[in-house]
Amino acid sequence: MKINFENTNDKGFTLIEGLVSVGIFIILAMIVYSTTLALIRESRLYRENTTLSGMADQYLEIARNLPYSEVGTINGNPNGPLPDLSNATTTTINDNLYQMYYAVSFVDDPADGTAIAGTDTAPNDYKQVKFYIKNTVTGVIQNFLTNIAPKGLESMASGGALYIKVFDSLGIAVPYATISIVNTIITPNINLTRVTDTDGNWVEVGLPNSTNGYHVTVTKNGNSTDQTHPITEENPNPIKPDATVLNGQVTQVSFSIDKLSDLTLNTVNQSCEIASETNVGLRGTKLIGTPNILKFNNTYSSNSSGRITLNDTEWDSYTPSLTTTNHMFYGSQPIQPITLAPDTKIETTLVYGPKTTNSLLILVKDSVTGDAIATTSVNLKNTASYDTTIDAGSSGTCPLLGQIMFSDAPAGSNYTVTANSDGYQPKIISGITINGNNLLQVSLDH
Repeated sequence: MKINFENTNDKGFTLIEGLVSVGIFIILAMIVYSTTLALIRESRLYRENTTLSGMADQYLEIARNLPYSEVGTINGNPNGPLPDLSNATTTTINDNLYQMYYAVSFVDDPADGTAIAGTDTAPNDYKQVKFYIKNTVTGVIQNFLTNIAPKGLESMASGGALYIKVFDSLGIAVPYATISIVNTIITPNINLTRVTDTDGNWVEVGLPNSTNGYHVTVTKNGNSTDQTHPITEENPNPIKPDATVLNGQVTQVSFSIDKLSDLTLNTVNQSCEIASETNVGLRGTKLIGTPNILKFNNTYSSNSSGRITLNDTEWDSYTPSLTTTNHMFYGSQPIQPITLAPDTKIETTLVYGPKTTNSLLILVKDSVTGDAIATTSVNLKNTASYDTTIDAGSSGTCPLLGQIMFSDAPAGSNYTVTANSDGYQPKIISGITINGNNLLQVSLDH
């Protein structure tokens, strides 16, 4: 028997086709799996939100059922039995631990005037109650809000108001800044956290009487911090003392914060060589107390690369100084003092050399711009035998724009300084006294 085989062009799956089919199946399975997980997550989130909303209704109902005079938190204003953040209660839902707490504040409703405008003598119109639930695992915080109004008439006879204004270095309002109001000298204590409105303001009404008892701190992420200060032996006359609140009165306190900056100091010797492990003092100009209690006055040591890096530094005008006994500054680049504006990065080189008993560092600036002047020549002489002329950057020293150091000038009076520079009128200053290490700024006119 003869068997004929016909070519029907029927073929089985090749290896590549099989792999493609498996890949497609895996992709589809992953899509189904991901979709299923997303649905499960959404379902869990929905159930969680439903549970938390129901629980929040119950806890807000607790606040609503309190006598109006008792609607408040343990360390809050108004004061009451409700737990605040520092006294939060906890509960477990679906194996997740939750923190629960309240924040209560008086509301000055503009419908009947405001305390700020002086048109409402009783600004504590009603109370706003916020209930917070924080998932301690994820850190997610949900908040729920209700307003509770008094049954009778409002009155501020039992308390005063604290009006807080926050602005930046240019006087522009800072919205959503965090305000901390703490008073530990009254009973019960007050510990509040508030947030400024879009105009940088917050009014806390109904605060109990307290003389210099309210310590207020204002900050914002990425910004500097400003605060009031207690009256202490170290700071008996604060520029901005802890606030006083009196019955029926509004106390206004203003704060200035702005974005932080980075400042890098490089320490070198007279030959511009790295000077490591150099101790440098740095002080600002802002005062927190009179006559001379500075907000910023610290000492640092440069690393092996001769650098001091100060990140997140507040805007100010900073003056460096050497804290060693055998060296002193011969100048800086750019010229001192260091003006640090908000949200900037500045790198400064500090040049130091051997300390002498008497010296005179002269800074020569443009009278209009205040910038250092290049190619400056300065003559220093007295009625005795001292008569020396130095050009900026001469004598093999590290070149410093507009800065001349007379490190060997003897002590005495009746010195005369003559400064010259191309494009500027010469300037002569007489009656200069050198006693110790001195600094003189000279402004030249075109």
